[in-house]
Amino acid sequence: MKPFPRVLIALLLFLAGCPGKPRESRAPVPIERFAAAYADLLASRIPAGSDSLDERSTTDSLLASHHLTRAEFMAGVHFYNQDVSRWKEVTDQIVRLTEAHAQKSRPTKNSP
Repeated sequence: MKPFPRVLIALLLFLAGCPGKPRESRAPVPIERFAAAYADLLASRIPAGSDSLDERSTTDSLLASHHLTRAEFMAGVHFYNQDVSRWKEVTDQIVRLTEAHAQKSRPTKNSP
């Protein structure tokens, strides 16, 4: 075999093995569910990593109400925190949820 085809084959094999752009990894927790759980945690004023037995139990119950375990929630924190644009989506969603909740909680004026 002549050197040119060998070089061409080697180049093609090399390029086939190159990873190229990193693939967008999937979120371990859908953003809607993660943001809702995070908003509830913020409203409860319990730190996400708290180790107090009472606070841990309350946090686990709150997360369970969103069908999340503590490990899944923390995986979500890690995933969304890796990219500023992802985290911005989360915080935007938390703000919307918090504003909607506050609006529901406001007393309405009674008409005479």
